[in-house]
Amino acid sequence: CDILDMAARNVCRFLPNDQAAINEFVHNVVIHSRVLHGRHPVTNKVVAQPGELVVLSKVAHNDLSLRHLRSRLSGAGVVLSEGPFDAFPAQELSDVLREFLEFIEKDSVTNMLFKQMFEQAKPPAPGQQGSKDYVDLLNQFNFILSDPPKFATGASAMVAAVPYYALLSRFCNTPSGFTAFTDPTIDGFLRRMLDEWHAFLLTEASTGMLTDKKEGGWFTDEAVKAMVDSAGKPGKLFQDVFVCNPSDPSGKYGFKDYDSFFTKELVGLQNKEMIEDAYNKETVNMPCSANIYTLTEQPLKLEDRFWIKETPYSLRHILGSTEEARRFEGGTLFQAMLSSLDYHGWRSPVIGRVVKTLVIPGTHYAGLVDPTSEDPDPISRSQDFVTAISTRALIYIEAEPPVGLVVFVGVGLGEVSTCEILVKDGDKVEKGDKLGYFHFGGSTFCLIFNKNVRVQPVVCDGD
Repeated sequence: CDILDMAARNVCRFLPNDQAAINEFVHNVVIHSRVLHGRHPVTNKVVAQPGELVVLSKVAHNDLSLRHLRSRLSGAGVVLSEGPFDAFPAQELSDVLREFLEFIEKDSVTNMLFKQMFEQAKPPAPGQQGSKDYVDLLNQFNFILSDPPKFATGASAMVAAVPYYALLSRFCNTPSGFTAFTDPTIDGFLRRMLDEWHAFLLTEASTGMLTDKKEGGWFTDEAVKAMVDSAGKPGKLFQDVFVCNPSDPSGKYGFKDYDSFFTKELVGLQNKEMIEDAYNKETVNMPCSANIYTLTEQPLKLEDRFWIKETPYSLRHILGSTEEARRFEGGTLFQAMLSSLDYHGWRSPVIGRVVKTLVIPGTHYAGLVDPTSEDPDPISRSQDFVTAISTRALIYIEAEPPVGLVVFVGVGLGEVSTCEILVKDGDKVEKGDKLGYFHFGGSTFCLIFNKNVRVQPVVCDGD
């Protein structure tokens, strides 16, 4: 069968291969986080305890944005007077992060791992602020909890889409970081933290950047152009490309929270006018808008050493079942990655019937450790590895001949670990029918084919 794709792209990363862009983002989070929590922006020394007033003159810094600080305080429910302000109450950690801090300090192995992470990680660039210790890091986590994603351009856009990963990527390529991020208890705290952030992104308070009035707003001319270009519709209006309400008097195009904006639908998918070869049973369509990562050349093995660099995929571990893995042994795997601007809905790639669905819980920030690598994005260079250990949604579809049984694997990574399945066993699907969604950021997916199918990619012309 053929896999139909839009014009091929080759940007298969979550973070840019530009350490300076990552450093700048982290620097700004660190500066604002410290001030918000009553600490000096450079020395990290305490200037106010939680609830006490932070006097701005005592924490002045050239990179401190009062507008950003006001927005973050507002998101946390702090009411400030209109106009300039010179003080505010120092914020405290959320309940889950306070519990996380207590666990790190009381559990000796966890305490050792976090301290070793900082010893093993590369220090921040000269003149840039970075996390100094685990308390500083948790304060930065807390800062993001009520801070909605913003639009950015170039390399900065990639960093802004995955703020927690941007903070943690420095530690992902350390031995202690790997051990910590694969530990079920530590990963459980990260999961609860992300659940809290996701809950915020489902509230009206998360719509602060759904505007054309602020720098980083998602409806500024620059942001709209980037979104419609990414959708393959350059020169079009936002409402001509995405399902929305352009008459909304709030200027938010009818989106009630950040998540509804992030998972916005593409105009035309409802009536299949965007579905290439919609009724052709011999072709398989891309289930997501994505960047091609790989199409395996060697037959898939039932089990392999997936933790070794550049090792083939391990079916038993991807699917979490020996019985299911045997059905695809000797088959082919296709993998692609989504950027933050891509359409994050999953659409059926074939005509057939859903025979099984499930979500397998997994890790969030574990990537292969490679001491020789200078790549600042360890998870993106671990794409085959993460398919076996990260949270993933499996949708098995018995496609009409000649394709036969195929499984869609939606892999949630980092802050994008929420995988929502919309179909159930027994549902009949046509090409382009909704299967589910990734929420809150970019991610990766696989299509796995049985051994009786020969797969080759086809690049389609047009929109």
